[in-house]
Amino acid sequence: MTDEKVDKRVKEANEQAGRIEAYIKTQSDTLVDLENKATKLERKAEIEEMVYDMARGSGGNETFRDKFIDVMYENEQLKAENSKLRETLNKAYDFMRQFVVDGRNLLERFLESIGQVLEKVRSGSRR
Repeated sequence: MTDEKVDKRVKEANEQAGRIEAYIKTQSDTLVDLENKATKLERKAEIEEMVYDMARGSGGNETFRDKFIDVMYENEQLKAENSKLRETLNKAYDFMRQFVVDGRNLLERFLESIGQVLEKVRSGSRR
């Protein structure tokens, strides 16, 4: 294989790696957002249950019950979506492990670049 063909393949692999890294970053951000929403909804559900129990003890109020049911349903939906996104992210990680550039797979390069970005953000916020 000529150097030109090798360079072309490396360039194509790097471009594909960039696209994959961007996709995984987006999915990762979405997953973090969903995990945060799920945590909030779980806490809200606990609060709703306490409020419902209090309302039921004082003669009951259907508004409290309906709101609690809505929150529980939304929580279940977010958990399902969270699970689906986690599965997609794991598939993307597995896919990235297949490509090796400069002796390292794309997943290693991606995780290293994320670490560098986080370090820049952390050092920038300390100022």
